[in-house]
Amino acid sequence: MRFLKTEFIGLDIEVMDSGNKSLIGLKGKIIDETKNTFVLKTGKGTKKVIKKHNIFNIQGKTVKGNEIMKRPEDRIKIK
Repeated sequence: MRFLKTEFIGLDIEVMDSGNKSLIGLKGKIIDETKNTFVLKTGKGTKKVIKKHNIFNIQGKTVKGNEIMKRPEDRIKIK
């Protein structure tokens, strides 16, 4: 739970499961985050990925997008 309160910008990420099968396996570095999306820097440029209904591997930890659908500044303050 503590990991979910950290800042994700700058961390490595991989899409592990998604309703959009073309996103599975996408890897990159998180360069921006909103309530509903991550912006990733990949080898082919930038890509915006929604959090909802996706499962991510962030720094070796499995994270369900639905669990982190908050503004980053609000998620960090969760007790």
